[in-house]
Amino acid sequence: MPANNFYQVLGLQPNASEKEIKAAYRKLALIYHPDRHGGDKAYEVRFQEIQKAYEVLINSSERAVYDQKQKRRRPGPRPNSGKARRIKVYVDKRIIPLGDSFTVTFTVPSPKAEIVVENLAHFKIIEGPIKRTGLFSHQGVLTVITKVSYELLPLKRGYLPVGPAASLVNGQRFRSGELHVRVVAGPYQRKKGTGIKLKSRSKLAVAACFLLFTLLFFNLVNLEQEPPIEPRSHRHMYDVLQLQNGVAPFDAHFGVGEYDTESYNKIMFTSKHKQDVVVCVVKTSTNEVIRNAYVQANSQHEMRHLPDGFFYIKVYSGKNWSENKELEGADVRGGFAWNEEFKVYDKPSLHVKLNQFTNSEHVFYTDFEITLYAVDKANMAGEFVSSQQFFRRK
Repeated sequence: MPANNFYQVLGLQPNASEKEIKAAYRKLALIYHPDRHGGDKAYEVRFQEIQKAYEVLINSSERAVYDQKQKRRRPGPRPNSGKARRIKVYVDKRIIPLGDSFTVTFTVPSPKAEIVVENLAHFKIIEGPIKRTGLFSHQGVLTVITKVSYELLPLKRGYLPVGPAASLVNGQRFRSGELHVRVVAGPYQRKKGTGIKLKSRSKLAVAACFLLFTLLFFNLVNLEQEPPIEPRSHRHMYDVLQLQNGVAPFDAHFGVGEYDTESYNKIMFTSKHKQDVVVCVVKTSTNEVIRNAYVQANSQHEMRHLPDGFFYIKVYSGKNWSENKELEGADVRGGFAWNEEFKVYDKPSLHVKLNQFTNSEHVFYTDFEITLYAVDKANMAGEFVSSQQFFRRK
């Protein structure tokens, strides 16, 4: 049993009655009993934690010994203390062009949390609140977390506050900080100018500039026309071409990705590579690629609406994307010009299980995170393959 508080495992206060302990145990047993999940190991571990906590707390003598040990431990914040715990806040983008929407998500580690967002005055709510409950692993312990999401449309430009949000769970207060997003006039990118912007102090100055321009124009059109000079490329030898995060460059080869619009299953790919990668999610039963996505070096991409099942991944990495490259031994167009590598992570121990199910109160789904490290830091032993093996359809 991990060093967890038995009362927290059952979602109870230290002064809970025997009746409350029994009720909490019955409710959690219905949710986490491994027989209800096909003998899933994760649920088996969680159920053992719940059972151990119940066996200790329901026995008055064992409970007294346990309470005494808890008192001797270094005191921490009490569940009913005045100090509020943090609600975590996530946004899918921090810089938003005016007219674009974005998604904000608030999370609380409880299945019964009701989250109230106090300040959304600067936004129009496109969708929400969407409440979801998922099962997550934190420090080796499975925890039920409630997520509340909004899709918001900014109403003006500037640094706009989102929240704060607040929640009260079993007497414990939760609160988020005030998050700010930046709303800009247009797409957040620097554009090269194509002309000259003049600021004149008087109408006379403007007229003089216009007259001078007219005289030069008529002189130029009367000159003998010469063949145009072919512009030279000023691209630096170390410039790198990239695709945008989330682009599926190999849909033409593997087929359009498989999406389950009713599923909340998702995988967050975090790249610690110095190179860009194309990550493919492969169904273990058929070796069929169901999704592929481009992930830039040192960035993230979240792959959503994934179907249930067992999957493994394979990764194509390199630098300087070329749309015209033809990969050797594979009927594929487009690839990396430099340092390309093909790796497959298909060992059974590396398979990913995605599963979504519901009960009378909650929706449980899989929220997985895979970090792609450089080879010398990797803890997932992949196998190097040829481009022909990598792009084999089945």
